[in-house]
Amino acid sequence: MRKYDLSVIMKRAWELKKEDSNNIFSICLKMAWEEEKGKDKEVKISIKSWFQSKMENENGASLYSWGNTPVRETAKAILLPVTFQTSYGREFTENCWIPKICLGKDEKKFMVVEYAKKAGIPLLKRA
Repeated sequence: MRKYDLSVIMKRAWELKKEDSNNIFSICLKMAWEEEKGKDKEVKISIKSWFQSKMENENGASLYSWGNTPVRETAKAILLPVTFQTSYGREFTENCWIPKICLGKDEKKFMVVEYAKKAGIPLLKRA
């Protein structure tokens, strides 16, 4: 069971309360708890470096970022939107099938696509 930092939750609840004086503090506190619990549900997809290199060679551009929300999923692969960047700085996005064996250890089990869209999972930028 994860332990939560109560100080962070209370500070966030007060921030929500101060945004609008008509807000009810108990509802702000519930919202702060939901935000904190929602952090656990975010999925960050990592792709193994050798597969990243393979995709870069096939497209003739460096891999810039990829989405955390699969477009489609099968038993053995997922379809992700992948953004590439050329040497001239032009970016283009393609949907690429990525085998599940090429993903990091924690990403082999995915959330249902509809749930991920509802959660609004952001893009993961490559460093």
